[in-house]
Amino acid sequence: MATQFADNRQAVDALVKVLRDDLLKEDVLPVPDIGKLAESMLRVVPRRQSSNIADKAGPFFDTAGLVAWLGVSRQALDNRVRHRGLLACLSSDNVRLYPTWQFLHDGTTVPGLRDVLRALNTGTRDSWTWALWMAGENPDLDGRTARDWLVDGGDPEPVIASAQRTAGQWAA
Repeated sequence: MATQFADNRQAVDALVKVLRDDLLKEDVLPVPDIGKLAESMLRVVPRRQSSNIADKAGPFFDTAGLVAWLGVSRQALDNRVRHRGLLACLSSDNVRLYPTWQFLHDGTTVPGLRDVLRALNTGTRDSWTWALWMAGENPDLDGRTARDWLVDGGDPEPVIASAQRTAGQWAA
């Protein structure tokens, strides 16, 4: 799991140290345009969105950031979303947002995500509803959130079963 920091200042300080150490190595070529390099690096940094719903469901990657981090095409992301292998939420200004919690440090998704999303899809097709359900306290999971349960390596089966029950209630 990625190291967690108390605030952004600690995270930035740690990032600057790693970058400085790596960029000072002899095998790194001089960078002709520092601004473009920084812009490219910042594309993969998750962003907070500014709404009550997004605060509960995020932070998020945007498509460009996720494409850069995973090294895949937009079409590959679209395919994963279409087949419920990835959760994407469309913002009010038509920007596709991907909650960061669904990814492990190596870019794979948390175990069971596809089955959970497929179950939720049987009750509603609204991905924001899914994201909020994943972020809400769940009595079926001892009051934990489904996302925390999966991120912490819990057995996906109780989350899938809870998603199936909830989707059935939504569809009723």
